[in-house]
Amino acid sequence: MFAGKPQISLLERRYLLMRMLRTLLCWLFGISSLFCLWNASWLVLRIMHRHDAFQTSRSFLIAGILPVFAVIYSVAWWTVWKEKPTARGWGIAASLINVLFPVWGIFHSSRSLPGAIGIMFGVGVAGLVAFLWRNEQHGHSQVSGGI
Repeated sequence: MFAGKPQISLLERRYLLMRMLRTLLCWLFGISSLFCLWNASWLVLRIMHRHDAFQTSRSFLIAGILPVFAVIYSVAWWTVWKEKPTARGWGIAASLINVLFPVWGIFHSSRSLPGAIGIMFGVGVAGLVAFLWRNEQHGHSQVSGGI
């Protein structure tokens, strides 16, 4: 169609699209890690300074699990950013958190997917698509460090 411009095949376009999506998800994982650490520390301080004797087990559960999520998000960010061979697995794990945490919230609060939780769910689904998709470009399986 245009003289002098190289044509990009459909397979190459998919590869580039998935690579861009994984890069975006990489930075979202990094931000999610910081968000989890911030919320965990805020929740622990709130639990410690609460003056009533009633503490919900849900508060303790969330305060304990957010640092675990932060570690998973951090490792996913690092491995995807550095294009490590384990990046695909960590990306899937971080994306599963983004899918399962909102689903858990729906079952425990009987609400639909509002605002931020809906976005988290959507990012998780996009992450699962991006990291479960096996890249093959120019006959090489899993180009760029296995992600």
